Formats: sequence, structure tokens, C-alpha cells
Amino acid sequence: MSSIKIVAVPPGLAPQKIREEWVGIQIPLAATDMLRRAHVAVKIDNQNEGGYIVLRIMAVEALRLADKNEAANYWDALPFVRFLQFKQEVCELVA
Repeated sequence: MSSIKIVAVPPGLAPQKIREEWVGIQIPLAATDMLRRAHVAVKIDNQNEGGYIVLRIMAVEALRLADKNEAANYWDALPFVRFLQFKQEVCELVA
């Protein structure tokens, strides 16, 4: 399964301090068949449109493993959000 590594602060609606915590985090990409089955449309905001999609729970786990608990708690408090999207320009694709 491919992953992304966040290499720059992603845009978005979260506070700047929370978004900065993504830098250096590696997250597995959501499987294409999973996205189709879920009929996902990631439209929280358009700043990351067309970007890489990950499962929120996997992203939160990656933050916790990196000891970035404030950011993990922020994203964990959004249980209605199943997927997160990161603009391609702030990511590095990891095979």
C-alpha cells in the first residue's frame, strides 16, 4: 500500500498550529476500492481538492505515534469525518 509523507504545512480550516503538526508525518493512502464503496466526496474545504485521501483514523494514529497529541486530539474530535485530504504539493508519495 502506498503512503504519503507530509513535507509542508497543508492548507485548510484547522488552526495553523495544528496544520503545522502534519509536517514529517507518513500516512497510508486510502485504498481506491474503499473510496468507491464509501461513495466518498471529500469536500470539507476546497483548499486540498484533488489531493491525496487518507483515512482519518490512520492519520490520527500516525500523529499519536509521532507524539503529536494535540493535533491528534483535534482530529480525533471530528468523528463524523471519515477521510482527510492533503494537497499534492505538500506531500511526497512513498511507495
